Amino acid sequence: MHAGLLVPDGPARCRVPGSLSLLSQGRRLCDAYEMHRRMMPGGEMSLELAATLLRALGETHELVITECDYCGALYVHDAYALDYGRSPFCDPPRPAGRARYQQR
Repeated sequence: MHAGLLVPDGPARCRVPGSLSLLSQGRRLCDAYEMHRRMMPGGEMSLELAATLLRALGETHELVITECDYCGALYVHDAYALDYGRSPFCDPPRPAGRARYQQR
C-alpha cells in the first residue's frame, strides 16, 4: 500500500487503482520489490511472487488483509480459508488453567 499499488476497497479487500497505467504499476512494483530486498536481505520472495501476490490481493481477491484480534497487526489471509482471527505470528493469551507445554 505504501507504494500506491493497492488502495483499500472495503474492510478487508484492496484494489489496484484504475488511474495507474501498466507502466506505472510495473515501475511501482519494481520499486516496492527493491525496498523489500533492502529491508529483508535474506528474504526469498522473487519479483514474480511479488507480482502474483499483488494480483491475488488487488484483482482476483483470493487473498485479503485482515487484522489480528489479539495484537492488532495486519496480515494476509486466504479469502477461502477459515480465519481464526489471529496473525500467523501472534501467540494469543491462553485460557486460565491451560499452561503451555514446557520442555525440560
